Amino acid sequence: MRFSTIFTAYSPPCYLQNAMVTLYNLTISNPGTDPTIVIALEPAAYGNVDLYCNSAGSSSLPSPLVSQFSATREGPLSETVVMTMDSLNYGDASGAAPNMTCLLSNASPSGPAIPYTLTVYSRGNETSLVADQADAASLIFQQCCSSPTACQAWRSLSTAQGVDVSGDLCGLDGSFCNVDGELEQLDLSSMGLSCSFPAAQLATFTSLQTLLLNDNDLWGSFPAAMSSLAASLLDLETLDLSGNADLSGDAGGEAGGLCMLAQAGLRDFAAEGNSVSGSVPACLLNATSSLYSLRMANNSLFGALPETAGSSSSLWTLDLSANGLSGTIPATLG
Repeated sequence: MRFSTIFTAYSPPCYLQNAMVTLYNLTISNPGTDPTIVIALEPAAYGNVDLYCNSAGSSSLPSPLVSQFSATREGPLSETVVMTMDSLNYGDASGAAPNMTCLLSNASPSGPAIPYTLTVYSRGNETSLVADQADAASLIFQQCCSSPTACQAWRSLSTAQGVDVSGDLCGLDGSFCNVDGELEQLDLSSMGLSCSFPAAQLATFTSLQTLLLNDNDLWGSFPAAMSSLAASLLDLETLDLSGNADLSGDAGGEAGGLCMLAQAGLRDFAAEGNSVSGSVPACLLNATSSLYSLRMANNSLFGALPETAGSSSSLWTLDLSANGLSGTIPATLG
């Protein structure tokens, strides 16, 4: 499917704690010629947030007990409601785009408030990847999927969807393009990529907000990869590099690319089970950081945590377990 962002209804700092939030009259206008609607709820930190929706013509408001569309996966996972013209209760008989009411529910109300983003997507007119980004996608496929046994998930998705996703990632499940044909979300997690980190090609996707490369076989310099992404992906909010064991090198220090990303709007960063070394940069944990979630467990980090750790007002999730850290936990992390 090829999706374009219609709008972001709510985004952090919106928080959900012990009360439910009801969103009334989410009207989807101009959805295109094939109006499949996707409502995606993305927690910006660990938490169990559920999503329930009813069409506006329903006789009742959505609730955990009564809803026409719902997404209630356990744990800190994004929830997605998908509505097509064939879905029961989608809209009126003419197939017009729906007007709906949705309920966001914190399934763990005794826990902390959960920051979240709610985004509505539409599968409208077919969008193709712009030429320079299509060339970059093809190069990633050629370099990282050269072995016949590599990237089987990517190859099978291409066959199943009837499109050449090696050159048009708008057609890849989990990836979204905007109306201009530029990638906003790229999900190549668990694709079997096996290559040096394709920094130059990824730098072409300048509109990326979400980049998921976890659980592959990418190798190379971690600080060089971070510097390349920080220089090019200025809108990046979510980055997951976990499970690439040979992506190695120093965390980068205060002037490194990871710090640049954390100070420019990156909200969710994960590099668990890599080979990142050095001390934990203070910029990731202090008041200059935009991070909501930082997960770097199972690396080779060492030394004491910076004294300013915990001064960030936005950080909700911190996992630095299974490293070589020493010293005391700063009082600000209490």
